[in-house]
Amino acid sequence: MTGARSTQSGSNREDSEDGPNVVRGCPAPGEVLGRLPADAGLRRQLAAAARSRGRTASVAGEIADIEAELAGIEVEPVDLTAARRRVAEATGEIERLKERVAALRGDVRARRELAEAMYPEFRRALAVVPSGDPSAAGTGPGAYDGDPVAASLAAVRTAALDGPVELRGSAARRIEESGRSPRSLLRTADVRFRGARDGR
Repeated sequence: MTGARSTQSGSNREDSEDGPNVVRGCPAPGEVLGRLPADAGLRRQLAAAARSRGRTASVAGEIADIEAELAGIEVEPVDLTAARRRVAEATGEIERLKERVAALRGDVRARRELAEAMYPEFRRALAVVPSGDPSAAGTGPGAYDGDPVAASLAAVRTAALDGPVELRGSAARRIEESGRSPRSLLRTADVRFRGARDGR
């Protein structure tokens, strides 16, 4: 995670192996925040924190409607010219709807809406985590100019994660050097250390 200077790594995955009518959603919050330092940008981390607490972007309703429409498309394979035409037309409609869902899920407005909603709480969390500096937060995720590891720790503190958080390298060292309980500092029940002293 590199704060304002990062480029967001990865994109939402579309269906590849689950069949033609399956559209995959955003990554689970634990996939984004489960290992620190995080590989994702600050907006993506804060959006994951927001989703972990049950928040959704305003496009979520449209996504649900499109997915319901996708689920309702059925074409019986029949070896007739007219039936083939209907299959082709339905396939085209499915692709169009899938592309729309992917566009909505990847829409910067959605990842930005959730991140900005979490930003006041993120700024407060920066005052608690090691090396955190609320004055570096600026007015929004794009203005953050502080330490990226502190940003990841603060994002985890604002989240409600079910799974473990693995602290590696600099993130692990920061927590150990703080002398504070990692569970209370990050507000998560399962914190695991890896490579805290060897720099990996």
